Amino acid sequence: MENTEKQVIDIEQLANDLNDKAISKNQVLEKYDIKDSKMKRLLKANGYMYNQKSKKWQLESENTGFGKDTKVTYRIPNELYKAVKLQAIFEGVNATDIIVKALNDYIPKSTKDIVEQNKK
Repeated sequence: MENTEKQVIDIEQLANDLNDKAISKNQVLEKYDIKDSKMKRLLKANGYMYNQKSKKWQLESENTGFGKDTKVTYRIPNELYKAVKLQAIFEGVNATDIIVKALNDYIPKSTKDIVEQNKK
């Protein structure tokens, strides 16, 4: 008689096993009796992302570093970029400080409050 019950997988333990350098990925897949594609779907569906820098599966909130800086790329007109760089020189700060100040001044407190509430 074949066991047709679905296996319940502890996603946190799965991520911990994958992050354990003493165990190979294939051993983890065998342990949980799943294929690589299913493993990735399960982790992503439960809020995990693979962090290329640390080479670990982490919760998305740990990857984006809530409360920390996030590197972004935006396209802006060349003249505006030059003005930001020049203003940074005038103020003796870096361009990032100018951009952060400008965005903080532009974004209403109500929007910042919503972001703060969603962190919890």
